[in-house]
Amino acid sequence: MSWVSLLYAGIGAVCALGRHARIATAVALLGWSGRAAFGQVTWDGSCGTDNWHTCCNIPGGLVDNNWDVDPSPQCPPFPGPDDEVDLNGAAVQITVQPVQIRNVSNGSLTVTVSGRLTTTEFVNLGSLTVFTDVTAGGDIIINGPLNWRGGTLAAPMGSVPADMRVGANGPIAIDWITNSILDRRTLVANAPASWTGSGDIVLNNGSVFDNRVSLSTNRDERIGGNNGTFLNKAPFSKGDSTGVTRIQSGVFFDNSDLGAIDIATGTLQLDGGGQNRGAIHVNTDATLRFNTVASRVFTIKENTDVQGGGLVEFAGGTFVVETAKHFSAANALISGPATLSGPGDYQFGDLTWFRGTLTGGGVTTVSGSCALRGNLSRTIDAHTLDLRGSSTWEGGNFVETQIFNGATLNNFGEFAIRNEPGKRVRFVNGQWINHPGSTLDVLTDLSFIVGPGLFQNQGRLNIGPGVSLIPATPVQFEQLGILNLHSGTLRVSAGRANGAQFNLDPGTVMEIQSLPFVIEDNTQFTGLGKVLIPGIGGAALDFQAPDRTEIPNVELAGGTLTGPGTVAVTNQLDWTSGQMTGAGTTISGTRLNISDDLKSKSISQRALINEGLTVWTGGDIFLNDNATFTNAAGAELEVQTSADFGHSTGESSAVFNEGVLRKRVLPGDLTFPAGVEFYNPGSVILNESNIELAGGGLSAGTFDIVQGSEVIFKSFYILDTGARIIGGGKGRLESDTLRILGADVEAQNFEMSGGVLDGAGTLKTTQSLLWDQGAMAGAGTTRSEGQLQMVGTGAKLISGRTLISAGPASITQPLTVRLDHGARLVNEMGATFSIVNPSSGTSVRFEHLLGDPGTFENGGGFVCQGVDTIVDFLPGVAFNHSGQVEVGDRVG
Repeated sequence: MSWVSLLYAGIGAVCALGRHARIATAVALLGWSGRAAFGQVTWDGSCGTDNWHTCCNIPGGLVDNNWDVDPSPQCPPFPGPDDEVDLNGAAVQITVQPVQIRNVSNGSLTVTVSGRLTTTEFVNLGSLTVFTDVTAGGDIIINGPLNWRGGTLAAPMGSVPADMRVGANGPIAIDWITNSILDRRTLVANAPASWTGSGDIVLNNGSVFDNRVSLSTNRDERIGGNNGTFLNKAPFSKGDSTGVTRIQSGVFFDNSDLGAIDIATGTLQLDGGGQNRGAIHVNTDATLRFNTVASRVFTIKENTDVQGGGLVEFAGGTFVVETAKHFSAANALISGPATLSGPGDYQFGDLTWFRGTLTGGGVTTVSGSCALRGNLSRTIDAHTLDLRGSSTWEGGNFVETQIFNGATLNNFGEFAIRNEPGKRVRFVNGQWINHPGSTLDVLTDLSFIVGPGLFQNQGRLNIGPGVSLIPATPVQFEQLGILNLHSGTLRVSAGRANGAQFNLDPGTVMEIQSLPFVIEDNTQFTGLGKVLIPGIGGAALDFQAPDRTEIPNVELAGGTLTGPGTVAVTNQLDWTSGQMTGAGTTISGTRLNISDDLKSKSISQRALINEGLTVWTGGDIFLNDNATFTNAAGAELEVQTSADFGHSTGESSAVFNEGVLRKRVLPGDLTFPAGVEFYNPGSVILNESNIELAGGGLSAGTFDIVQGSEVIFKSFYILDTGARIIGGGKGRLESDTLRILGADVEAQNFEMSGGVLDGAGTLKTTQSLLWDQGAMAGAGTTRSEGQLQMVGTGAKLISGRTLISAGPASITQPLTVRLDHGARLVNEMGATFSIVNPSSGTSVRFEHLLGDPGTFENGGGFVCQGVDTIVDFLPGVAFNHSGQVEVGDRVG
């Protein structure tokens, strides 16, 4: 024993002997000479105390201690580093100073705050009470109670924890205010353990707490450390406390297949990751919280069904369910930046989700309520979320739910999005499906952003009240169910509707933007809201349905209405710009407004049919590629603009007027140019403006023209049976051919200023026929029952046709009338044909050049007046006279 040890021994004697302290000290200081260490030391309790370091005076002037050593004049030595200590069944305390021995066994030991125990080998005791550090080079075996009241159960530096065990075979009480530390050791708890003290349990340097019977705690403290493991093979119970018991980030919690977590009250929080194969029970109002940090992961290795109805909270870190396994809980909360990963599945009764991520494959199913809340984003990434109960998303401005990388959000129940506006769903190759029988209520502004993605409604989608705008343009929008738009604007782009129903309340707008939206079979639109097709990014509404689709209100404002199908706009179609294309049909059932002088419109291939009233106030309409515009029987097309029809590409197109086409009092003609045929089985009414027919066509209806207005024929055109030109205005043939096929085509006033009037039918003029230029041909008849005037100096050719004057006829200028191919000019009985005051010395010639001779048949009055006027009937023109001739000068 060293001098310092001797001094400590003396101090120990003072403490033990009390009133004999001075004598004991003197003996210790003066009489000890030292000796070699013991090999085997046994407790004999000679001093009658339980203190490891007691020295006592005995008769004969000697000093003894509690060990089986011989008394000496000084305090005998205590067990040392090379000694094996046998406590001989005694209960001993180390209270004064540290003890360093080889091993200790066979008794009970208390190591107090002032003491410390170090062995180079094992500790094997009936019981152990620890307030400070116990370091053993081998196992620590406690066959009875282990009262762990702070301090450290340690192994030497460099030890492997699995090889350095604390075998606790009796009850374990962790019940003190200071931390109980396990360092480089495995504590094998083979008996019940209770943790009732306010100190933490600390597992350092790879230490393991192996719970094999039970551990119960009523404390809100921590199990911490660095790189430690809590191996739970038995019940781990928390009760009688409402706070948080934490397994900190440095401790891996392994709940084995023999283990059970039982939380009666308060919260058990797992920060350090871990795994589960065992049972979990969480009472109502209690919480199991996963809050793994850094790279720590908690993994579900076997199917886990959390019992008890309490809350399972995911506050942070990563939680993994392995392949073909599931994790279920009646009540779950994702409160922080946690990641719940597959590939296994999650099954929750109720889920509240503030932030975090569902990822890694697998399916999360919520059978009850799901509440999305808070001001932070949540993400579904390569995972499926099935909502089968009642779900809500409320709280937070400009908060995102993100659906990424093949993820799917399935709503099978009722889902309401409400309260704060500005919510967003960010799609990146994800999809949201509202399934048959489900309901999605959108009660605040919601945006679908980024894309690509898919939103599919197979159930019922209610938008509003309270909504101003729902932009869904970056994603594919598939409407296969019922959509009720109660307020605001819904913007969609690429997508389709099949077997769908759109109910659009008054004042609402479904706006088509960007890529085509396709209308397929059995799609219905109701309500007085409108479908808007603006000129944004190639916006198009594509009707592919083989059956007729009806929409109450549509506005075409720059985009494209297309497809092979038929769309009937039953209430109002507004067309300010844009195009109609495809092989299908557009029907305006009640009102079509065509407006905006600065923007042209076009129809390509498509048929546009007006069945109600069309008011055209601005902008040219181009008809291309065999397009048609039909003003149906009983309908009215009112033109209140100087705009025209146009043609720019492809095959000729046509306008069919089966109803009433009315040109209001406005400057400018209404032109049907080359490439736009005009078919008129109905009625055209012109008020102080002209209509130009330069594209051809046919009329079996009426042109009703006020005085001063004209219908001008500028290309091949047919007047068929039933055709009429009435009113104070006139029809005028300017160029090309006007073919008369009707047996009695009536023109109140008609002018020929060029072209050819032909055909086998009869044109009857009732007020005036003015012939300036052009020709009459064909096998038919032109009958003038009003005034016939031949003016101008150009030749008037009648080829094979019969021109009958049944009223006054006059020639007032020198000209030539040519009658070829058996043509006839007939002045009927009662009629007067006057050649009046042509220029002096000039003539009017009736000649023949081609084909059968012509005939002038006078059955009425033929009057020739003027100075030096010559009227010549040249060879080939017979003058057949059965009426009266009046010659003012001479007749030749």
